[in-house]
Amino acid sequence: MNQSTLIGSALIAILSGLWYVGVFNEVKFTDGMVGPAKFVYKKHAGPYQQSGMHFMVLCTDFKERGDEDFRMAGIYYDDPETTKNPSRYLAGFLVENKGQEDRFEAFEKDFLKGFEVMNIKATKTIMSTFLVRAGNLSYGLSAMKTYPAFDKKGYTMKSGSMEIYDRVKIYTHFPQENYEQFLPEESSEE
Repeated sequence: MNQSTLIGSALIAILSGLWYVGVFNEVKFTDGMVGPAKFVYKKHAGPYQQSGMHFMVLCTDFKERGDEDFRMAGIYYDDPETTKNPSRYLAGFLVENKGQEDRFEAFEKDFLKGFEVMNIKATKTIMSTFLVRAGNLSYGLSAMKTYPAFDKKGYTMKSGSMEIYDRVKIYTHFPQENYEQFLPEESSEE
């Protein structure tokens, strides 16, 4: 095999890999809905890139319990490009149906230590989805593509955004009503 064939093959492999993980995908927005659900979460502040470790701990805990059908979720409040303070976010999981509700009520108090509960009302959203094809890389790539595309479309964020994660997709929701439930506590209208 000559050198140009090797270089061409490597280039094709790299471009195919980038295509597969979604680098070249266009972000599309649709009407969405989040809730009703219980959002069980802990508050955090710091670089959003570090939020993944909180979800990894939760996923491990759920796997050990045999409760792997709870979807992970986060509410992200700040634009890391413009905020001077550490970015604020909530990281946790959703309780979305009766079976999960029954299991949630049976969780030991020590498992839920430090968690708070928010009842999310049924809320219309503008939503995008991104396939999880490359583990943690997919989560970062989704954020790097989705938020700029949202701005570019001329949409305005009136509250925090909610990301919901399952094994296959990342659902990013931009609320279009019930804003108060997606605002940080000190900004929330009581």
